[in-house]
Amino acid sequence: MSPSGAHRWSECPGAPNAEDGLPDNASFAAKEGTFAHDIRERCLKTDKNAADYIGRKGEVEGEKFECDDVMAAHLQHGIDRLRKTAKGHWFIETAVSMEPWVPGGFGTLDFGAASRKLIVVDDLKYGAGIVVKPLRNLQLSLYGLGFWRTIARAYTKATDFLIRIDQPRAPGGGGEWETTLGELKEMGSELKRRAKLTEDPNAPRIPGVSQCRFCRAADAGTCPEYERFNMKLLAAGLPNLDAEDDDAELVLEDPKRMSPKKRSFIIRHTPMIKEWLAKLHEEALHDANMGRPVPGMKLVQGRKGPRQWSDEEKAERLLKMYVQEADDVDLEAIYKMTLRSPTQVETVLGKEIYSKLERKGLIKQSEGRLALVDDADKRPAIKSAIALLPNLEKENGKRKG
Repeated sequence: MSPSGAHRWSECPGAPNAEDGLPDNASFAAKEGTFAHDIRERCLKTDKNAADYIGRKGEVEGEKFECDDVMAAHLQHGIDRLRKTAKGHWFIETAVSMEPWVPGGFGTLDFGAASRKLIVVDDLKYGAGIVVKPLRNLQLSLYGLGFWRTIARAYTKATDFLIRIDQPRAPGGGGEWETTLGELKEMGSELKRRAKLTEDPNAPRIPGVSQCRFCRAADAGTCPEYERFNMKLLAAGLPNLDAEDDDAELVLEDPKRMSPKKRSFIIRHTPMIKEWLAKLHEEALHDANMGRPVPGMKLVQGRKGPRQWSDEEKAERLLKMYVQEADDVDLEAIYKMTLRSPTQVETVLGKEIYSKLERKGLIKQSEGRLALVDDADKRPAIKSAIALLPNLEKENGKRKG
């Protein structure tokens, strides 16, 4: 019942019961996000910039990370924005309670600021795969309520809120939402009602894109509703492979014959289908490795990974020695020097030098590829290719398209 899981339990009341007792295995992206949060916290609590932590290493649940110039550049923009605009008392990585709205609900707020006229709640989303927006965001709404109740109201009488999400690696992600305490309380009342539904031991499980994406029951393969939902999305007439012969075929509906509504529905659920297919493959691979039958498939050794130095320092010493002994090989032969990217140069050398390079036309950036996104995405819609064509029928009533 954490705020970060509000999108799940608010849409699927049966999720908490379904997840109960299952391990919470953090993904690599989640662990990387934890490390990035640590770097940002250190910057906000000091006068240092993210670039000051380049080279800093850390370990999160067995995964090792290092802050490089790319991570520093991604983090610095959000840090600069907070330093420039967030006024009043700051609270960084602070525990807050959502008890009045979610029984036992609590969480750690990334950043909160309480000034005379405004309460700011800011959250870092370091992931790049899933775009997250602040508008009526359930997690941030609960954090806003929790921050106000636990801390902010002791410092200010302000009832205006600015909810921010900093998602530097996801195009179209992040942004700001201006709201009020009254609007947040309305959302809190609805979330309180939905939280109450989860207390029923027979609460229904309602599958969907957002609620199933990080659900432990879906990940563990223990939710039949999730399985049925995906099978329905894949094909209307999936053969009964357990009863039919080996020649049965999976026949998917022709996209050209689908209605636009059905096609859009499947596209919006693509991430869910991909994750489910990945889990199918993972389970089949596990069965094959355990000697269990996987009809029509076999276990083989995959391609070897890239060659790497087992001891880079020792290899470097020996290579230098071998090169010095050779008559026709220069020392430069064992090194490769590459120019840093524009983003890395801006981080390391500063905006002034970056601007000079930009003015000389030395920096280019390709246009983003066309993409289909949800209607809730704040990026403006572009005109279709057909809409950009001239109206050929109107010109003198003679030209026809």
